Amino acid sequence: MNFEDLRSFGMVVQHGGFTAAERATGERKAKLSRHIQRLESDLETQLLFRSTRSLRLTEAGRAIYEQWQIVESSLEDAEAIAVEFRSRVSGDLRVSCLPGLARYLGPKFVTDFLRDYPEVRLELHVTTEKVDLINKRFDLAIMAEVNERSNPTLLTRKLGETRSILVASPAFLARHPGITLEGIKQLPTVSVGGDYLSAGWAGSWKLRNDKGASYTLRHRPVLVSNDSAMIRDAVIEGGGIGLLSLQTCETALAQGTLKQILPEWHSLWGRISILFPDNRRMSPAARAFIEHMSNSARQKIG
Repeated sequence: MNFEDLRSFGMVVQHGGFTAAERATGERKAKLSRHIQRLESDLETQLLFRSTRSLRLTEAGRAIYEQWQIVESSLEDAEAIAVEFRSRVSGDLRVSCLPGLARYLGPKFVTDFLRDYPEVRLELHVTTEKVDLINKRFDLAIMAEVNERSNPTLLTRKLGETRSILVASPAFLARHPGITLEGIKQLPTVSVGGDYLSAGWAGSWKLRNDKGASYTLRHRPVLVSNDSAMIRDAVIEGGGIGLLSLQTCETALAQGTLKQILPEWHSLWGRISILFPDNRRMSPAARAFIEHMSNSARQKIG
């Protein structure tokens, strides 16, 4: 038995004739008739009494139509279930995030999201490595794109911008007064490094001043780490000069444990973005997380 033949039979009976079924379904009367004839042939029984003016079910036809109504109702129920799942914010959500960004946004942005969407199970993978979203089956990645797109094949949603500034501890500055840009090359430095940064970033800081001039500061850091918090703490302890994002060092600056040096110089602006492979089949949970992140980042990153 062919499903399309059964469907054509059901439509003709439901609409009371071939002409009405043609108007309702867009299928030509001749095609509907062929489908029903083939169905009758497959079942080896007549389903309809046909005349020029009327259409009447045989006893077998009435039984088959009753079964078709059950099938049609089940199909409608299945479609309604699918629509509900497409629209309901639920299920597993895998997100990759840089450690510094995760710490800066804080646990509240995660707990607020889970409170708003209690049917979502969130797996937050904190790493400095570049993540292959598709092969590693991540839905989203929160990344800092420094000087270049992290992956031009991915779609992005901008969350905000950041830049890094030169900082040192008060004790370090007391030991090394009158620091100049060229003089930094002769002093201890500590640097953030990681797969998400441009190649060679740790030993080659690309700076710009407020007048638009650029300068590449080449140096040999005594400590490189992909953990920006460790680098910040090393600077606070007097380990050397660091180039740290505003988000990483703003609290220490406010507390006075870090001081900005050469304030006219800073890194190029970088984008903080959510990356995702395709928005056409994105789950409702992923869409909700992006909107939640955008709102949280607008308040904290701007």
